[in-house]
Amino acid sequence: MALDFGNMANEMESLCEMLDEAEEMNAKNSEQSNSALKGPGDIGPKYTKKKEPKKKRTTEIWDEDEVPEEDLNFGVDDGDNRPEPEYRTAYRQGVRSEDMFLGIDGKDPGSHCCDDLIVTVHA
Repeated sequence: MALDFGNMANEMESLCEMLDEAEEMNAKNSEQSNSALKGPGDIGPKYTKKKEPKKKRTTEIWDEDEVPEEDLNFGVDDGDNRPEPEYRTAYRQGVRSEDMFLGIDGKDPGSHCCDDLIVTVHA
C-alpha cells in the first residue's frame, strides 16, 4: 500500500474548496435568515401590553374594599322567636379488630375517618 502524495494533495484542495463554498453559503443564509424566521405570530399588527402601575406590596392578601361586609344575622330567621335548644355533636367510628391490631383499613382517630355524626339535643 503505497501513499500517493499527489492524490492526497488534490483531495485536500478539493476539501478546502468544499469548506469555502459551505462558509459562503452560510454567510448568504444568515443574511436571509432574518426574514425567513417568521412564524404565525408575525401575522397582523404587533400586540403591545399596556403597563399597569405597580401596587405597593404588603403582607395583606386583599384590600379593604375587596372584602365584603360580613352579615352577622346570616341564617337567622326574623320571625322565629323560639329559643335555640342546647345541643352536643359527637363523632362515632366503627372500629373492628382488623383496624385495632392490623391497621388494614388505614383509619385513624380523626373526624374524617368517622362513620356517624351523633347530635344530642338537651330539652
